[in-house]
Amino acid sequence: MTSPASTQPAAVWKALAREVAAPGRTRMRVWSPETDKFSHTAPLRASLPTRPAAVHLYTNGRTQLLPMDFDTKRGGQAAVDADVAQAINWVTQCGGVTVTDRSTSGGRHLLVPLAIGTSASVEEITLLMRLLAARLPTLDITPNSTHHCHPPAPAKTTHAPDSAQPPPEPPPNPNHPPHPEPKPNQTT
Repeated sequence: MTSPASTQPAAVWKALAREVAAPGRTRMRVWSPETDKFSHTAPLRASLPTRPAAVHLYTNGRTQLLPMDFDTKRGGQAAVDADVAQAINWVTQCGGVTVTDRSTSGGRHLLVPLAIGTSASVEEITLLMRLLAARLPTLDITPNSTHHCHPPAPAKTTHAPDSAQPPPEPPPNPNHPPHPEPKPNQTT
């Protein structure tokens, strides 16, 4: 099931920021124009920050969310769309759900809640993100791997569906060919 969320950035932030943030986290990282990095912190509030911000994903080294950030600078819009479609396909084939959005630059975030009652360590998520990045060239693992933070939504969201059903087949991506179909076991 796909249900579009509000396209108003303030409404998206209010709905997602505390849900995406790790339990007990009351502060967020905020982008600094002086350093061109998320080097400042601020209280995590329901109101939309005036600067780009990222919420902390881990409490005591564990998270309940797999965040993915796809950038057009890594291959263009078609490659981002293909990589996001492939990632959604993998997640939904495993019974998971996703929340995704699209920024005005064409970049995409894909948020994957882990199964209820489960969590993953920094090491487990880091390894998984590296493996995913090897198959999804537009996936940027830097925000999660260096600061363990991720934006809950871009500053200007243009679309934010919640996909609970398998999406259509992803378009072919010339950067990574599809896996060959496994051959059934033969008995003689």
